Amino acid sequence: MSRLSFRPRPLDFNKKLPIIKSIKDFEDDEVPTSTRNSQILRLAAEADNEVQQVPGRKTASEIPTPEFVVVDTYERDYSRTFIQPTSYLRARGARAELGEFVEYDLDNEDEDWLQDFNKERKTLVAEK
Repeated sequence: MSRLSFRPRPLDFNKKLPIIKSIKDFEDDEVPTSTRNSQILRLAAEADNEVQQVPGRKTASEIPTPEFVVVDTYERDYSRTFIQPTSYLRARGARAELGEFVEYDLDNEDEDWLQDFNKERKTLVAEK
């Protein structure tokens, strides 16, 4: 049997991620998803359903999963007020863009000080 491997890929923060609330949403083929990943997950779920336990045989430790209760009135009690943001990453503009920057011209006196300062510092030897 071949071993599957997954290569991590960075997320594109401009691309919308599908929100899956139930198995029905996951099996919906209208949403373009990674077909390989969805097929692997679907096959794994089917294999889990088909596994028959042999009585008296000890199985490996199971990872506990939390139990939950479906609340029928949830949709009525909590309205959908969430608005999808355009991106999840936020960045501050450069100082030049903000208009708050200090203008400074390096003169000869400053250059001399910088050279003296750098001479006094220990230089690291390059690693081999």
